[in-house]
Amino acid sequence: MNASTHPNQVRAACERCRQLKLRCLRQTPPEPSCTRCTRLNLHCQPGAQRKVGRPPRRDVVKSRQRRQPHMLDGDAGRGTSDTEFQFLDDLAKGTLDIDWPIPGMPSFEFDSLDKMALSSGMPSIIQELDPPHRDQALIVTSRSQTRPPYQAHFEMLSKINAELHGLCNSVFQHTVGMNFETFACFAAEDFEGMKAFKIIMQTAQDYLAAIKAVHKMIGTKTTPAESPSPASSTLSPETLVEKACSATSTASFNDTLPRLEPPPSGPQATHTLDSPTAFLVISCFVQLLRPLEFIMTLMHAHVADTTPETPAPAEGMTFADVTIADFSTQALLAIELTQHTLNQIQLVLGLPSPWSHKSMWTGLLSAQRYRDMLNEELGMIEGLWTTRPAKLMELMSVTKKVLLEHSMGRDW
Repeated sequence: MNASTHPNQVRAACERCRQLKLRCLRQTPPEPSCTRCTRLNLHCQPGAQRKVGRPPRRDVVKSRQRRQPHMLDGDAGRGTSDTEFQFLDDLAKGTLDIDWPIPGMPSFEFDSLDKMALSSGMPSIIQELDPPHRDQALIVTSRSQTRPPYQAHFEMLSKINAELHGLCNSVFQHTVGMNFETFACFAAEDFEGMKAFKIIMQTAQDYLAAIKAVHKMIGTKTTPAESPSPASSTLSPETLVEKACSATSTASFNDTLPRLEPPPSGPQATHTLDSPTAFLVISCFVQLLRPLEFIMTLMHAHVADTTPETPAPAEGMTFADVTIADFSTQALLAIELTQHTLNQIQLVLGLPSPWSHKSMWTGLLSAQRYRDMLNEELGMIEGLWTTRPAKLMELMSVTKKVLLEHSMGRDW
């Protein structure tokens, strides 16, 4: 900045007053906060100082001479320059009284900076920049208030993840060194064994519904072609040839024209799975698998032991409003429900399954990045995928067979 700069050429307004084009009372030297920002309890950010107002007289003369070299410093030129200088001087000092016509703007006046009377019809930009006062109505923008579908799925998965996180902490905090009977009968202020298992089964179904919705949004395979019926498969080759020839002979002329082929039955991805949603999907699956492994291990150890007596059935367990009072039936239903839900979850996520080539699901975690993250969390990797979910399914199948043997061969 010039050493001989006029004080009117240094802008001292704060940044907020400059944006709103309002006069800012900032003393010289500048105070920490201007009066307006102090009253509104706002952070007062000093604006960058720059040279404003009228330039030095010699610069004006030089620039005029460059623009109009043929004009000399006559009376007319001096009169015009004096008028211009007077206008700029009055404008810089704020003593210029001009009625600026602003169409559509309501009138407002400044009694003082602390008592600024703004009419209710002021443009909404000022009300949006300033925080709403206690007596000021909240402004609602006109943009669409509907949430995007991804946001709804993300919120659902976040809720499931938080619930599973608290459940995992409770299970592994209260059940150290327990057997199945102690776990089933355990009841504390913040944890109950059977209630925790019910919450896990309910959360698994909610998680399955959420990942199915996410997968449908991304895209699935087309419906696979129908397999030949058993009746048609028993026909002889001669019969099939005769049917094909008759169908060809009765075809019309329009049928011989080239037709568009149906789209392939591969994945039809309309969107891509974003990373935050994928991280939530992996986190929920890992936290769902760990307590299930713990509970099923306890159940298998208890069922495989032939020394104890018949376990006591859980209270209040029903199916289709029918009370189930037998332990073996309760355990079989719980295992079947959990096993079927986990089978579907693995199929939707893309883990190896006997139904992979027949299913419409292409796999949410089929990308190498997400597959590596899941493998890192669960371990026990064989080939491309972790085998921990498959071993849990195998453990449940063995427990189910033992339960069937005991219920049929013993008084269970």
